[in-house]
Amino acid sequence: SSPRPLLERVAESLKAGGGFPFLDNDDAIVAGYVQAGIPVEDAREYANSNCWETLIAGRSDQELVRGINWLLLLELALNRGVSAMYGKMGPDTGESARFDTFGDLMRAWEVQLDALLQAGIDYIGQEIEQGTLEHSGHGAFHYNPLLSALMRDCIEKERDVLKGGARYAIWTVMAEAFGNAVDAMAALKTLVYDERTVSLDEVQRAMAANWEGHERLRQTILNRVPRYANDDDDADEIGRHMLRAFVDRTRAYAHRWAPRTIFVPSVGTFSWYQSIGYEVAASPDGRRAREAVTSNMSPVNGADRSGLPAAIRSAVKMYGNELPGGAPVDLRASKSAFRGQAGTDRLVAL
Repeated sequence: SSPRPLLERVAESLKAGGGFPFLDNDDAIVAGYVQAGIPVEDAREYANSNCWETLIAGRSDQELVRGINWLLLLELALNRGVSAMYGKMGPDTGESARFDTFGDLMRAWEVQLDALLQAGIDYIGQEIEQGTLEHSGHGAFHYNPLLSALMRDCIEKERDVLKGGARYAIWTVMAEAFGNAVDAMAALKTLVYDERTVSLDEVQRAMAANWEGHERLRQTILNRVPRYANDDDDADEIGRHMLRAFVDRTRAYAHRWAPRTIFVPSVGTFSWYQSIGYEVAASPDGRRAREAVTSNMSPVNGADRSGLPAAIRSAVKMYGNELPGGAPVDLRASKSAFRGQAGTDRLVAL
């Protein structure tokens, strides 16, 4: 465990606000990189890349695979593969009226997930194999000689870091809108399939109206159904199921392009939660059309009603040691809870 003086310094820094320093979990991240095929001696050299995403320091190049928007996948599942913003995007998984069980709905979501993951990973993997993918949009004639000189294997290979010279090329496959999607699925399971107090058609009509005229149903969803980040086994099991599908399918398609390109799963949004939400119409978690989604693997604003320990307990159920790319949980608390030495002790304990 970390020494007490270090934890106190970290706590004092966090109390100043801003969310820094970022707290990483060696046990989870190292194990995740080993599962992805990185030797343990290199996996132990991981570090924050910039914001919260990780890379193998001095040994890897890194990019992101954006766009695995879980709420958008649910929209596609409910609308035969059609997005309100983009039109036809995914396979036709049938009329939602034929989803007789919650399992039927979840399978439709998984089909949409599978299609989007395969398309994204295979496109990048093939472009890298063919040498036609431009790194970060830098251009065909862009090089980084200083960074290459400091990166393992670039000199031995006589290749620039932007041209495949690093020991590992890591692409982080990022799941977006995690908390919203879990809450949306929990709402549908509870109200439509378990209690049967409302039909799926009624929920879809309310979403089509952007919840106008359906505020009572929206408030029921916001306040009476299980939600992620409350240590609620019903909601958390839905999150585990969805994340298990995401991790397993990412690995399956990543295997085709290893070891030259390594795709690792993660959950995150960076600062793009507004643009991610802008892609999606109203959703079954009570969110209005084009509203921002929650950040990273964090609770939806206002949904974490059971305190910080409960939010943490929900998060640690989510296969963290299989998400080496990162799965940050942003937590907020009143400053008054951490004032003085007693507050520092309380934050260290947390």
